[in-house]
Amino acid sequence: MNQRDRPEERKTVTSSGMSPDAQSVVRTVGPFVDGVLREPESDTVVEVINPSNGKHYRLIPAGSAVDVDRAVTAARDAFDDGRWCAAPPSSRKKALHRFANLIEAEAGVLDALDAGEMGKPVSVAFCNSAAAAALMRFFAEAVDKLTGDVFNSDRNSFVTQRRVPRGVVAAIVPWNPVMWQSRSHNLR
Repeated sequence: MNQRDRPEERKTVTSSGMSPDAQSVVRTVGPFVDGVLREPESDTVVEVINPSNGKHYRLIPAGSAVDVDRAVTAARDAFDDGRWCAAPPSSRKKALHRFANLIEAEAGVLDALDAGEMGKPVSVAFCNSAAAAALMRFFAEAVDKLTGDVFNSDRNSFVTQRRVPRGVVAAIVPWNPVMWQSRSHNLR
């Protein structure tokens, strides 16, 4: 029996489909930029409907061009100053393991948020927080092991591929499995 199957481990869920823990997290939703949770620049919100019951689940900030610009500027600054891409592999590895630990520590809340937002039962393990944390650990361990490749070519050439950060990317990704999305766009 896994931890989710134990009755004493199950979360209480309200009529909106949101656990009390998840409700407290929702109050802190906003743009998270440069390590700081910020107030959104716009008052515009998006209503999220729980697809499992058709009821109002929560309101989330819609975000604005100013919010995006702030995030892109912070990411560009972090890239340019090298705090991530120039950091030694041991530091990046430690940061990714810490991220995995944080995901694991909040797994119940994160899974409840995913379930309410997508209508996915919390008991379904595929693409849950534990999987996201495990994959983040995989990437953490790969930091100092996947350094590049050497390819065959003619005898007068030496061809090598080195995996290095390329720069800042802003992307709109599908909303389904949020925790899975968080891991699939790992920091390289």
